[in-house]
Amino acid sequence: MFSSVDGLYLIWGGLFKDIILFFLAFSIFVIILDFVIEFILYMKDMMMDKQEIKREYIEQEGHFETKSRRRELHIEILSEQTKSDIRNSKLVVMNPTSYCNWYLF
Repeated sequence: MFSSVDGLYLIWGGLFKDIILFFLAFSIFVIILDFVIEFILYMKDMMMDKQEIKREYIEQEGHFETKSRRRELHIEILSEQTKSDIRNSKLVVMNPTSYCNWYLF
């Protein structure tokens, strides 16, 4: 079998095929491992730390002082005296940056 060129082609062809299959299997393993590691690192990178969470909460909800002042204004607007003043007024002027002003004539 080793004496002919055809036999050498068969042996070298089989070895070459085995090397290619081993390389492909190893490459697929490395690709899958790389994908998993990159996904874990991406998820870890996307997590926010405590300072970022606090900053985002303040940006979305506002500062405590601002919220409490807004709540006080809301209560003042809904008070009974204010409601009766609005009912008895002849003209209500609305400022888009503030709340209503009413005038009694």
